[in-house]
Amino acid sequence: MTENFEETKLEISDGHKVLFDFHVRYLDGKLFWQTVKDFDTNCRTLPTSWLFEMEIQKVPLDGNVSIPIILKRSDTQNKPVNAYVTIRLYDVNGFRFFDDLISFGRQYVKPGEEIKENIVGTLRLLEKRKLFNEEIRVTVVITIRSCHSRIVTNTLSPVRKRKLCSMM
Repeated sequence: MTENFEETKLEISDGHKVLFDFHVRYLDGKLFWQTVKDFDTNCRTLPTSWLFEMEIQKVPLDGNVSIPIILKRSDTQNKPVNAYVTIRLYDVNGFRFFDDLISFGRQYVKPGEEIKENIVGTLRLLEKRKLFNEEIRVTVVITIRSCHSRIVTNTLSPVRKRKLCSMM
C-alpha cells in the first residue's frame, strides 16, 4: 500500500528534476510492491516523457534486498538527453537503511531507450529487516539534463556512477 505520494517538478539551469516522495507500508503481508509512474518534463526547448518503474520486495530472513528499477524515455523527440536517478530509503524514524547513496544514470538517452538497475544490499540486523517490511519512506530524484542546449554535455562525471548499499 502506498500513501502520501508526492510529486514535485523543478526546472534547473541545464534541465529538470522530478521528485517522488512516498511511503510503502506492510511489505510483510505481501511478496512485493510496485509503482509505475509516467511523467513529462514540460520543457519549453525539448519536452521529454518518461516511465519510471520500481519494485520493492519483502526482505527475507537472510536480509538480502533487491530493488529492480527501470527509467524509460517514452517520447519521440529525436535528441538525446542525460538521465540520472538517485534513491534514498528511510525507516519510520528518518534513518537511512543504507549508508551509501544509491545513484545511477546514463548520458545520451534517446527515445525508446531504458536505463535498468537492480539495487542490491543486505540488512543484517533483524530490527532493520522488520522496519523495512513494516514501512519505508522512499525519495526518488530523477534528473534530466542537456535538454536546454543543442549539445548534450557531460554534466556529471563519471558517466555512470553508482555506490551500492552497505548496511548501517
